[in-house]
Amino acid sequence: MITTAFAVDGKAIPEIPFDAGESYSGLLPISSKADETKKLFFWFWPSKNQSVDDEVVIWLNGGPGSSSLFGFLQELGPFMWAPETAQPYRNTWTPVNLTNVVWVEYPVGTGYTEGTPTATSEEEIALEFLGFWQNFMTLFSMQGRKVYILGESYTGWYTPYIGAAMLDAANTTYYDFRGAALVSPIITSLDGILANSVGAASFAKDNNNILNLNDEWLTFLNNKSAACGYDDFLSTYLVYPPKPGPMPFPFPIEESGYGTFDCDTRNVIVIGSQYQNQCYNVYNILDNCPPRSDVIQNPIPGTEPYFNRADVKAALHVPATTDWVNGGRIVFANSSLDGSSPQNDRSLMPIISVLPKIIEASKRTIIISGAMDSVVLHTGVELAIQNMTWNGAQGFQSGEMEKFVVDPFEEFVPETFSGLGQLGKTHTERGLTYILLQRSGHFVPTDAPGGFYKAVEFLLGRRDDMEGGTSFYWSE
Repeated sequence: MITTAFAVDGKAIPEIPFDAGESYSGLLPISSKADETKKLFFWFWPSKNQSVDDEVVIWLNGGPGSSSLFGFLQELGPFMWAPETAQPYRNTWTPVNLTNVVWVEYPVGTGYTEGTPTATSEEEIALEFLGFWQNFMTLFSMQGRKVYILGESYTGWYTPYIGAAMLDAANTTYYDFRGAALVSPIITSLDGILANSVGAASFAKDNNNILNLNDEWLTFLNNKSAACGYDDFLSTYLVYPPKPGPMPFPFPIEESGYGTFDCDTRNVIVIGSQYQNQCYNVYNILDNCPPRSDVIQNPIPGTEPYFNRADVKAALHVPATTDWVNGGRIVFANSSLDGSSPQNDRSLMPIISVLPKIIEASKRTIIISGAMDSVVLHTGVELAIQNMTWNGAQGFQSGEMEKFVVDPFEEFVPETFSGLGQLGKTHTERGLTYILLQRSGHFVPTDAPGGFYKAVEFLLGRRDDMEGGTSFYWSE
């Protein structure tokens, strides 16, 4: 079989002290052209659950330019290698227990991918993904399978555009898109104002028992938030049902495309928190000091990041000359990394058309936020939902939320622990489910693995609703 060339020996993945099982990896072109130079990297894990031969799930990390192999190794892969742990371990909560999952490095310019980025919009990179996806589905003879997408952070832009492109293709042989889950997503404008400035003072008020901002700093933050118009905006537009019509955008933008420094209230929190706690973690404010070693981001001195090791590249069918990094590369043409022209994504906000499109076309769409995430504040996500129209109405009509509960597990999970009981709150209207997880930060599959697993079960139709607890499926 042609797939043999992509087979990964589960007994020979470097540093893995067990047989990891069946998987396939490598590079595939984004088109059928014989001279195509752009290629995306994938790592495909068929599920041991034999009843799911009609579906496949895609995982994407954000950035833009963040590698999905970060998500694989430290969030939801079948094995994980957390910071400051001696070796990898099995992940009980991987969605591979539920279905077939492929991690894709996307777009061109990310991780192991090959070629020079030429796209300047989400529409263009989505079409590149579709070309890759047709080649992938053909390679593994998976034509006609249902397709779901899981994505994190900047994939709040990637995923709706890919889903919309699949729907527009009207070709269910390759693109039978059925739903998506957006984790800690950026779905508003990329200037950062709605995502993490408007709600910053409210975030600090709710969490100052953790942040420990002193009175002087809190006063400075609150005065700045009021002067910049954020308080009035939040109280006017984060309401249920929503204020009719599109939200105005009265906030100034720098030439760089970001909000002004004078009104960067999130940065006020970051600086003030770092004065109080040098170990402040923007991704989860509950975290303590950052790890002294991390095989992806901060390896032990004298060693390479795991995915840049020669033996790992050989095991995954990647050219030895490829230099792997997690982020820090251009993925949109005409961009720079010095701040003068940041990642030059010229597309419209997803909430304008493509996100409503995929909600309306699929049975279930999920948005998950972590209440401890200070990178993409949950209030920014909630503002975006209230500014979006889908299935005949604008926003959520009710702000009432139900308990999001994970019941005690039916068996002991020794390797990867997860919280149980009420982990947060959830609300569903007109095909869109929103979940707010109380102790989770940006990386939800890591911070609340049982809650994330339950959400994926719901997305795939393994459960009818988000009520009650969970009877998990464990693959053998």
